[in-house]
Amino acid sequence: MISVVIPAFNASATIEATLRALQGQTLPRDSFEVIVVDDGSTDSTTAIAGRFADRVVSQERAGPAAARNHGARLARGDILVFTDSDCEADPEWLARLTTPMSDPEVVAVKGAYRTRQRRVAARFAQVEFEERYRRLRGYHRIDFVDSYSAAIRAESFRSVGGFDLRFPKANNEDVDLSYKLAARGAGMVFAPDAIVYHRHPNSVRRYLRTKFLRAYWRAMVYRRHPAKLLADSYTPQLLKIQAALAPLTCLLGAGAAAGMIPWLIPAAAGAVFAITTLPLMAVTAHSDRPLVPLVLPLAIGRALALGAGGAAGALAHRERDRLIPALLVAADSLAVLAAFVLAFLARTRLMADALTPFAHGIDVYLRPLPVVLCLWLAAFAYLNLYAVRVHTTPFVEFIRVARGSVFSLLVIMSLSFLAKFDYSRVLVLLYFILVVPLTVSLRSAVRLLQHRLLLHGYRTSRCLIVGTGETARDLVDRMLRYPSLGYTPVGIVSELPPDTVPHEEVPWVGRPENISGLALTLGVDEVFISDPSLAPVETMALALACDAAGTSCKVVSRPTPLDATSSEVTSLTNLSILDLSRPRFGPVQEAIKTTFDGLVASIVLLAFAPLAILYGVSLAIRSIRPLLITEERVGKGGHHFTTTRLTIPASACFIDRCVRRIGLDRVPRLMAVLRGDMSLVGPRGESPDKIAAAPHWERVLLEVRPGLTGLWLVGRTGDVGGGSDVEHDFFYLRNRSLLLDVVIILRSIPALWKTRTTA
Repeated sequence: MISVVIPAFNASATIEATLRALQGQTLPRDSFEVIVVDDGSTDSTTAIAGRFADRVVSQERAGPAAARNHGARLARGDILVFTDSDCEADPEWLARLTTPMSDPEVVAVKGAYRTRQRRVAARFAQVEFEERYRRLRGYHRIDFVDSYSAAIRAESFRSVGGFDLRFPKANNEDVDLSYKLAARGAGMVFAPDAIVYHRHPNSVRRYLRTKFLRAYWRAMVYRRHPAKLLADSYTPQLLKIQAALAPLTCLLGAGAAAGMIPWLIPAAAGAVFAITTLPLMAVTAHSDRPLVPLVLPLAIGRALALGAGGAAGALAHRERDRLIPALLVAADSLAVLAAFVLAFLARTRLMADALTPFAHGIDVYLRPLPVVLCLWLAAFAYLNLYAVRVHTTPFVEFIRVARGSVFSLLVIMSLSFLAKFDYSRVLVLLYFILVVPLTVSLRSAVRLLQHRLLLHGYRTSRCLIVGTGETARDLVDRMLRYPSLGYTPVGIVSELPPDTVPHEEVPWVGRPENISGLALTLGVDEVFISDPSLAPVETMALALACDAAGTSCKVVSRPTPLDATSSEVTSLTNLSILDLSRPRFGPVQEAIKTTFDGLVASIVLLAFAPLAILYGVSLAIRSIRPLLITEERVGKGGHHFTTTRLTIPASACFIDRCVRRIGLDRVPRLMAVLRGDMSLVGPRGESPDKIAAAPHWERVLLEVRPGLTGLWLVGRTGDVGGGSDVEHDFFYLRNRSLLLDVVIILRSIPALWKTRTTA
């Protein structure tokens, strides 16, 4: 049995042709079923589909990935066949697409596109597909099937969780599914004779927009499957080179126009780009000869769109979005430059007769302008004007920009006074009058773009809410009230009955012990734990379950003094959002931390080793044995090592108490830091016996080196609230940063004095 699944949204103009083509298939009609999933259409799609399909179901608007998954759940067939509501299948399509399934090793089959359109953009899009089909014919097994013409075994489809719901539009969700199947060793083949006719973008503008979005969402796929960035069976390698070369050529051309580099360099880059289009021209000459003269300009536009989309996708990460901050920085920089030029022209031309002669040339102000711009951007960053998930009104944006501008001007004028830099006060006044409205206008354009991108699924996080109390209710209300924040609550998780959910628009979906499976099934990006009744151990267990599902975990809690350096505080609630996701501590930060540890340990050893030696001599004179206490500890990855510290007698004299308070007895432990067994800041090092008896979730602390100090020390003094050493260490592990290490080191000095004074 074969099940054909078709998602449809406002497809009344095309769905009838799609379904009539399926009625004319050469396969017996009783050998396949047709399921149409209406994805919240507002036209007559459902009524039209009801006249032809075996089954028509409707759902609230959730995107094609959700619609296909819905249809797959209802399907009775062993083979799932997917096509789109704007495709018309060739009469032999279904037979040719499913014939390779007679081989039990074949899990998925990919068909091919054709088009009957004659406009330039559509013809060029078809030529692109022909080039890729030539590439696919050279592979015995492929790693990519398109949802417009795909056959997949139902068992394999369900084993990988179907299409990922985090792709809200019909864009790259099939690529992600294909790569997941390929990662499991699934056999996929290309059936070039399984043809569907499609309506490609009919204008160059729509074509380039499609390419931009393709590259944007492909960046998300590559983050999940980085090996595919290097090569796959579908994407020509020359296309990747073109996507990088076209923007580079434009930049080189701008540099040549400004006189910074000779024109020969951008000309050479352009020539290389033209050479890379020769294979595409050859395919065009074979498929659509009249289109050959247009290949180069269309390829340039395509490469620029792909380059821009790929860059935007790389910057736009759901957790660490850099796209909007980068655009805001560019907008602010442009506003500063434009305001300065306009102010200079107004002072030197419009006001030349009314004021005293202006003796300064523009070059006098251009020289310090880079420094001024850096100070300006730094002041805006300090005032949190580059935050992404902030709900704000135009008036509030204006007030914040004006405040940042005043602050920046005061800093710049103070530095000018100290540097004895002579400047025009009128020019500064004109600049201030112009820069605020210019900055607000350009920022409004960026925010409008952000809103438009949100409508296309950009940076929208699908969220699960754990808890049903007042905090959970406030969280859900704000997510629904301010969609510009980019959060979409998809379900409530709680041990309480479903009738206690905090909001009628968000359903109860399960219990906390099933959080990992729920996150995978619902395509969740973030889990917010907003249940204060959960014990810390349960919270940590949920965080580890989220790790298994590849989902970030955040805890809505009371603010702590470390929030400014270690947690994300958003405008979702008046509480803190503490991030317990896997730490984003890369090899560069690790190398800096290791270097910093070694440098500080060496300096402290050189400074305090003489005092430690003198104290050791005093212990020997007093016949106190042993001078050093050796302790066995478990380090990173379960590695066992030993540390030493000086003995402090039980009947301590004044000198002994001073040694204890300043931590001089711990100076020998710095040798473990120099050996690489320990770090200055990290989890508390435990003995092998305690680690052996610890639960599995607690052993995640062995992912990093133990520390001489850490939150386990600072937390005892009440600086981060209550909790055990393990809770503090887990919090540190999930929020590691170089700045947090510095804060902990500074707070450890009074904490060590306090704990050892009261000991």
